[in-house]
Amino acid sequence: MKLFYEKTFNLRHPVHDDLDEIMKLEEKCFPKEHRETAKTYEGRIKDFPEGALLLSCNNKIIGNIFGEIWKKDNFSFNLNHRTSDFLNKKGNILYISSFVITARYRKHFLGVFLLKEYLEYMKKSFPAVSECKLLVYRGWTRALNLYLKSGFSVEDKYEKYIIMNKKFKPAA
Repeated sequence: MKLFYEKTFNLRHPVHDDLDEIMKLEEKCFPKEHRETAKTYEGRIKDFPEGALLLSCNNKIIGNIFGEIWKKDNFSFNLNHRTSDFLNKKGNILYISSFVITARYRKHFLGVFLLKEYLEYMKKSFPAVSECKLLVYRGWTRALNLYLKSGFSVEDKYEKYIIMNKKFKPAA
């Protein structure tokens, strides 16, 4: 038996061969009405693989985070939108389109770790980005708390969703 702290965790960008594992996570972790399609993830991997990180434990994908970079006046919060329709690598808004850690690995601060690493990586890789936005379902209180503890604030509230925002400090 291996103890949790003896496990090996790795971060990397997704490739097309990861699609089946990504979709298994999507099906396990999201209710049907909140799931994105394989076609959507295929487009994200093809169009902007550097905008995503996979978290693996002993070579098994246990979490992921996908994002896009937008210009202020050109974006969509719609589920299953095409990344290529809105992606602008010189834009100033990072939009987190999907973020998940499989249930078995929650409560071990891996969500905090993945989010922190992702934001740091994206700020370094895309210096024009000055803020991050995401949309979260109101009923996902653990996700809301994670975002609030990570420096996000509520930008807008809707019946079922909350738009959250985090402003980045300018690079020195």
